[in-house]
Amino acid sequence: MPYCKVRQAEIYYEEIGEGKPILMIHGFTPDQRLMSGCMEPIFTLREGW
Repeated sequence: MPYCKVRQAEIYYEEIGEGKPILMIHGFTPDQRLMSGCMEPIFTLREGW
């Protein structure tokens, strides 16, 4: 799993697809699994994501 260290925090990130980068930020308790489930249907409609 890739992490980026920012000050004292380690931040998990994923690189998926090609094209313009998108930064998705979730709230306090959700994690990347919830965000993927919400965003993947949108990306299936667009080429290059």
